[in-house]
Amino acid sequence: MSMTETIQLLTIISSFVIFMIAHFISKYRDRVAANREVYQRLEFASIELFRFEADHPELVKSLWQEGELAPKKDSVEEVLLQDFVCQYLNLFEMAYRFRKEDIVPHDVFGSWVVWYFNLAGAAAFPRVWAQLRCDYTEELVNIMDKAVAIHSKVIGETAQRKTFFTYFANLLDNCPHIIKWHGNQVVEKASNETLALATLPIETHWNYSTLLVDELVPFMKANMDASYISHSEIMEGRATDAKHWSPVLDQVLRAEFEIDCANNTHFMCSIRAASDKSLVAIGLCEINREASPPYAMLHDVVIDQLCRGQGLGSKLLASIESTLLEQGINRVYIESGLNNEKAHNFFRKAQFIAISTVSYKNLK
Repeated sequence: MSMTETIQLLTIISSFVIFMIAHFISKYRDRVAANREVYQRLEFASIELFRFEADHPELVKSLWQEGELAPKKDSVEEVLLQDFVCQYLNLFEMAYRFRKEDIVPHDVFGSWVVWYFNLAGAAAFPRVWAQLRCDYTEELVNIMDKAVAIHSKVIGETAQRKTFFTYFANLLDNCPHIIKWHGNQVVEKASNETLALATLPIETHWNYSTLLVDELVPFMKANMDASYISHSEIMEGRATDAKHWSPVLDQVLRAEFEIDCANNTHFMCSIRAASDKSLVAIGLCEINREASPPYAMLHDVVIDQLCRGQGLGSKLLASIESTLLEQGINRVYIESGLNNEKAHNFFRKAQFIAISTVSYKNLK
């Protein structure tokens, strides 16, 4: 089949999907019958797309296979690859819209979610998606952006699936069918994934470089919600009260960290993603050697929202405690916001003991 014929076939598939859906919605007055026809046509269109993929492996291998050379920029092969991905995305966009409108049965749509997940994990998809994302609705952009981020930052397929399916279910009012489909996806890689997580290296920095501060500020802002606020956040200007961050939080954090850079009593332990080396977990600690006995304050422990529940916090805390023992420090203090129950449970399991309650009052 020539390139021209291939392009024509892709165009026909796309036109067929759009025409048939529009046709059946307008033709049938009986909504139940119309809905049944719509989702059947969606299924037929997906089958045609898979058949096209099976018949043209040379076209799509650079999308799925790691290490395949990408098509040259602006080449016919690149255009064909983009057109092929567009057919997937067009189906995804329509399927999601019809699911929200209850046209596609909830259990049927649950089986589609893994297709979103798998496409986002294709080797070349992030590059192709960067060129196409402006052509799609904000809803689909958010879904695929999240899927790409999960594949990039979350370690192991089991954890990736759980994170994505949970996110997608929440978009649709905690849809039980999506959660069910996640449970049905049996992945026999758990031990390998745990091993991969355990081997992620931890970096320890006593003097943060300017580059690290540039990474640290946006990372902190993106991964701290209001429950994180404790009395220190208010005292240091990070927050205006127990429920609201400062409107100039980034400036406050930058000023704070730049002072820490010049102070040899502060250190940071961090964990980076294996894929793109972006921060996924940080712990900021200060040592007071002048006190008797000397002690440490663990000011911040922040985990990327996509990477929580994978043991990174425990791994990070163990490294911090080891560093403190090497420095001759035997006692460490931590505080957490009143409503930050997850943090309370985490530190309780790590054998921290609650010793006080801090209160404040505005005198005006």
